[in-house]
Amino acid sequence: MDNLKQKLLYFLVLLELLAIATSSYLITLHYDDAGEGFCDISETFDCHTVNQSEYSELFGIPVALLGSLTFVFMLFLTYFLIKDKKLNLLKLELANHNILLILLSILIFSILFSAYLVYVELFILYTICLFCVVLDVLIVIMFLIVLYLLKKL
Repeated sequence: MDNLKQKLLYFLVLLELLAIATSSYLITLHYDDAGEGFCDISETFDCHTVNQSEYSELFGIPVALLGSLTFVFMLFLTYFLIKDKKLNLLKLELANHNILLILLSILIFSILFSAYLVYVELFILYTICLFCVVLDVLIVIMFLIVLYLLKKL
């Protein structure tokens, strides 16, 4: 794998780690009943309100936890790309192209789900979670990197 692709994969790892850290903070906010996170700036920018809302869970599981697990899985997949190894998953041998397609699928779903959550923040809750916005930006950047890698592979 050429130097640019290798650098992009390591940058992808960095973004995945940032997304895991951000999601982990949002998990703590979800379970924090005290109500004051350092991103609670005003009524318009209030992470706690968003993370305590009925929209912060899916089937009783915090959305932030689902996000964190998703980013951990993506990190696992990226490891195989960096090592340039095939992944044996459910008796399937997945090469780099297939791994990138899985990552792309995860990120497309993530973008769509993020768009729904942004809609909820803007038009239902009338408040924005800055850490959620950080995650949205990370997801879009990861999507662009994976798309680029897929085109170049």
